[in-house]
Amino acid sequence: MLDPRFLEEFDARLRALGAPICKAWAPGCSDAHIDAILRPLGIELPEEARVWWRWHNGTRDDAPMEHREIGTRGPFSIEDAAAAYKDERGAMEELDGLTGLLAPFNERPYIFFGCAGAVDEPVPIYTQKDVQDPTVVLPSIRSLLEAWLELIDIGAWELQDDGIWHMHFERIPAQLRELGIY
Repeated sequence: MLDPRFLEEFDARLRALGAPICKAWAPGCSDAHIDAILRPLGIELPEEARVWWRWHNGTRDDAPMEHREIGTRGPFSIEDAAAAYKDERGAMEELDGLTGLLAPFNERPYIFFGCAGAVDEPVPIYTQKDVQDPTVVLPSIRSLLEAWLELIDIGAWELQDDGIWHMHFERIPAQLRELGIY
């Protein structure tokens, strides 16, 4: 499962690359803030997802847009994830029979944290490509971040000199491409 030590290592890897997001992160939020946002929506956020939003609550609004990404993904604040959930939960429940799917990042294919499980269990990662139903592709948030580090290591996500990420789709291994996490 995701823990603060792994997030420190993840951030150190991004800083070593000179990733601008390291200067764009918003401060994390408290458990009380998380609960105030999500409990009215019927979500008791699992610990692994709490670790994520305690670390950073998205990116700062005053940071340049092009500096707010990890690879090709911009992280959402808990408020933005909750607003998207509120807008889409009826359709997700009715069409897919799924509850508690929070979108923590922008861009397609959509990535969701599956937050309907027990609070002490890993948070599964779902992806949704086009009109396909969301499907579980990874067992935890940590496994998602590990896969992103792999995309960086193999040069599929490359940070250019101007601080903008470029995706080399042809470098993404088939097994990662199938996951829809790029």
